[in-house]
Amino acid sequence: LWTKALDFDFHNITIADIDMDGCAEILVGTQGSNAIWALDDIGDTNDCKCKPQSIEEGNTREYLQQNRIEFRIVNNSIYLFSNHAEEVDIKVYDLCGRLKQRVYKGVLSKGGHTFALNIERGGIYFAVLRNHKSTTVKKIIKL
Repeated sequence: LWTKALDFDFHNITIADIDMDGCAEILVGTQGSNAIWALDDIGDTNDCKCKPQSIEEGNTREYLQQNRIEFRIVNNSIYLFSNHAEEVDIKVYDLCGRLKQRVYKGVLSKGGHTFALNIERGGIYFAVLRNHKSTTVKKIIKL
C-alpha cells in the first residue's frame, strides 16, 4: 500500500499513539539522517483499520533501573512490582494497533500486582505500560 525510503541503518521500530487519536503510529529511527519517522494513517485508512506494523520490546533491566517497576507477562496475566507508589496506565493492543483491553489506570501501590488478560482469540498482542517517566511494551503471543 505504501513505501518510504529510509537509511539502510534503521532501528528502534515501535508503535505508539503519539497524537492521542486512538490509533497507533509506527515510529522508526534512522542513524544516517539522525531522524525519527512517525508513520500515521498508512494507505489513507481511518478508524484504526489494520496497518502493517512492527514493534520492539523495551529493555526490562534499563526500565527497572530508571523506573523501579518490574513488568512481566506471566501465563494469561500481567505482573507488576513497584518499589514505590506509581501512577500507571496499562493497555493491550492487537497487532494492528487496536485497543483490545484497558487493563488498569490509576495509582499502583508499592508491592506486587497481577492483572488478568482478557484476550479471547489467538494472535500477537502488545501490553503497553505507561507512567510519568516512560512507556514500555511487552509482546504477548496467545495460541
